[in-house]
Amino acid sequence: MSSPRHTRFEAVRLRLEAFDPGTDWRLVVYEFLLIGFGLVALFIWFAENIAAFADAWNYPEQEQEWRMVSIAKYASWYLLMLFSFVLVTLVQPAQETGGGQP
Repeated sequence: MSSPRHTRFEAVRLRLEAFDPGTDWRLVVYEFLLIGFGLVALFIWFAENIAAFADAWNYPEQEQEWRMVSIAKYASWYLLMLFSFVLVTLVQPAQETGGGQP
């Protein structure tokens, strides 16, 4: 069983490997893209809680008193963004650049 300190050092080592010249940068970019999706979903979830607190709308379980929106909604927002990104990428794939030629 690894200690929390060992896990912390392992995470730092993995971050430092991103600067290795032999690193496949596509994996690093996708990793940060997923982290970005998570942060955007978190901000949407916070905004949803603020709007529910301000009575902009109420879910059925919030009719009597205000309660936080379920954390499952965070997962829903994350999956919505992930699926949307994948579907748009499948419908409109990235185009090759001309290599600087007009």
